Amino acid sequence: MTENRTYTDLFTKTHKAEYWDRLYEHPSNLFEHLMVQRRDYAQRYVCEHFGAAARILDLGCGAGVLSERLIESGYRVTCVDASDDMVELCSARLGRFPRDTHTVLAANCLRLPFPDGHFDLVVTMGMFGYFDEVSQALREIRRVLRPEGTLLLSVRNPNNHYLFDLAELARLPVRLAGKLFRKAFKLRAREAPIKPSSAAPLGLDAPDDGFRIRMFQSPAPLISGVSQRGYRLVHFDGIGYGPPAIGERQLLPARAAVALSNFLNRFFRRAGLQRASRWLADVSFYVFTTRPNP
Repeated sequence: MTENRTYTDLFTKTHKAEYWDRLYEHPSNLFEHLMVQRRDYAQRYVCEHFGAAARILDLGCGAGVLSERLIESGYRVTCVDASDDMVELCSARLGRFPRDTHTVLAANCLRLPFPDGHFDLVVTMGMFGYFDEVSQALREIRRVLRPEGTLLLSVRNPNNHYLFDLAELARLPVRLAGKLFRKAFKLRAREAPIKPSSAAPLGLDAPDDGFRIRMFQSPAPLISGVSQRGYRLVHFDGIGYGPPAIGERQLLPARAAVALSNFLNRFFRRAGLQRASRWLADVSFYVFTTRPNP
């Protein structure tokens, strides 16, 4: 895995590993509140769609906050992270549970130490975005999943920022005009259009092909890219909106920003607008199943 400064800063004890361990206990701003909601959403999805006997891999497990909830719900979980410090924090968090409920180990997502078809479900909450070899990671995840196994993947969505930052919103007409100009002259856009059903899968042994999933990744290219690499989308959702801002300046205090986000989450769902609003939400959730080899 290609590690960089960002990865080091976020996931070692000398920098912010312990922050990621603690923030779920007392979230103090909208970002931390959304991280708690992301964990809870993933837990609910697993509980609603998988029995207790499911073999689950929490890949990029961090401090084990999701695995903790899954074990409390009756699942046995395998926890893997590339950071030794996060593995240590995860082991400490899960130490109160019987040893047969979990396995925790350090491993690289590009070379997982598991046999083919070992898991029913792989969950990755925010793992993508910290390394470049996305196609190789997707191949390795697909290898360790059983036929028609499930990948639950979550990243953040830049469209939320464009919508709620008034400075970015003011630039929107210029960005749209630029896209229309490029399309008119048949220039290749950076983000391919979404065509998951008709895209031909790439070979599992193909070398790195430049496909990336960023920490902030808009939905269309992610769905298209993952679908071309041996997966089929079965569920797409999003949560979290805001905070309203002008540039780097937030316009609401933290408590009001959280209340607004929660209100919009409820409103869009009750009004039947979730299929449209999910494209703009801060935290995106994607559920893919593996497709048969071509």
